[in-house]
Amino acid sequence: MESTINTNGANIMGNNSNPKVSATLRTLIIDNYDSYTFNLLQLFDADQLENVVVIHNNQVEWYRFKEEIFPHFDQVILSPGPGRPERIEDFGICTQILETSHIPVFGVCLGHQGIGWIHGGKVTYGAEPVHGQIAHIRHDGSGLFKDIPQEFDAVRYHSLVVQEKDLPTDLIATAWCYSFPLIPADNLDRGVRCSMAAALHDTNRTLGAKSIMGIRHKTLPHHGVQFHPESICTQYGKQMMANFFAISSDFYSDHARSTPSGALPDHVRALSIIATAPALSPSIHSVPSRPAPDTMRNLPASSPYSLYIHGLDSTVFPDPEVVFSRLFLTGPRSKAASWWLDSARQPHPMSRFSFMGGVETRQVHRQPQSVSLVNTVPGSSQAVFQYSTLHNEINVRRYDNDSMESSVRRIHLNPQDKDSSKRTFWDWASRVMNEF
Repeated sequence: MESTINTNGANIMGNNSNPKVSATLRTLIIDNYDSYTFNLLQLFDADQLENVVVIHNNQVEWYRFKEEIFPHFDQVILSPGPGRPERIEDFGICTQILETSHIPVFGVCLGHQGIGWIHGGKVTYGAEPVHGQIAHIRHDGSGLFKDIPQEFDAVRYHSLVVQEKDLPTDLIATAWCYSFPLIPADNLDRGVRCSMAAALHDTNRTLGAKSIMGIRHKTLPHHGVQFHPESICTQYGKQMMANFFAISSDFYSDHARSTPSGALPDHVRALSIIATAPALSPSIHSVPSRPAPDTMRNLPASSPYSLYIHGLDSTVFPDPEVVFSRLFLTGPRSKAASWWLDSARQPHPMSRFSFMGGVETRQVHRQPQSVSLVNTVPGSSQAVFQYSTLHNEINVRRYDNDSMESSVRRIHLNPQDKDSSKRTFWDWASRVMNEF
């Protein structure tokens, strides 16, 4: 595969990488106030985390940042976040970083849109808002997507996109997907449903609007993806991060710098909003069950607090994916409306918690003169809510206590409705919660 060389002779495609260089690259993550920022850390290897610092996009004034902080880093990751890249309140110092930086940058979601906007692209509303939708990503096989199969699954959480039309010549679209219309099946006649079902199995997958899912700059090592590589349901996220490290390694190799120089100074590490070094956030395999007695004796006598760290044996506790599969993907709960929020890539220094649950459908075993309910879910006070942001409509499915029958009620929301509980989803949800 050919490489693209910038005006300074730097290879920005990332074809080869030196593991030693990758491990010592000093990475700055700019947090645009998004919870997914911390999930990004799970894409790093443990040795790479030693050289990672995370700061908010407005934590340090630009004049101080460019002089005292920025020179100590080799690459930057711009996190997802709410809002628009054009708004300083939403994007903070990310704007100046992209305007002035010639070192490798990886933008995710909002960071991706910022790369597009700063380099002359237009950020507009997409064909529809997508929040938690899995897309099938096609790509050009270069840079971030090297050694990644076509049509891999990726999770999208966004309503804005970098517009493909009139994309500046300095920007190259590296990945894209096609959206499927978000139309409730009940609103479609049988013929339309059948044609959509056929399209879903079409390997071309070209139904719906085309959206840019990845871009890179022609001469600068700036790369972005619109989807979330850090999401638990996105495939090859760790490979994409490894490819970014390879891009950075090649960048410095072409600048006749075999390894990044200098450790991160203490005043820079102190700015991090999350501890990333193993000494501060140890893995479950390296933590003693409690501090040594000598360490406890050395605590200040005046301190009213003691810190105990207990490392859990990963062999004792089942893998979260196994738990989720057995609870909600197989057996009587296999048709549950289930959910899983996870930060548990085990073993990993950044692993913390897994939250999962679901609303199950009833299974009824009828016997003479008796009715046995196999799953005590959901009852008269429980229901499944489906909210369509496209149609501004709520579907409420309630289940009968004594059968598998259910009823569906549709609620159309209108900001101008005289009934204040029907103006937004949150107004309606607040009213429902107050009824319990």
